[in-house]
Amino acid sequence: MTKMTSKNRLVLITVVVIIVVLGIAKLISDQVFNVLIFLLVAFAVLYPVYLIFKSNHYLRRK
Repeated sequence: MTKMTSKNRLVLITVVVIIVVLGIAKLISDQVFNVLIFLLVAFAVLYPVYLIFKSNHYLRRK
């Protein structure tokens, strides 16, 4: 098993918090749950695009 670094711990805590928030939202309302899932998917799609554009910008500046 890999060593638990602070970055790994932060990712683990983030994933657990997201799962707990989604679980609570599912218990409260399906509409709230659907909005949170939509936001999560939108972030998962748009964040890598942002990183690509950001890295291309820094490569052009050099």
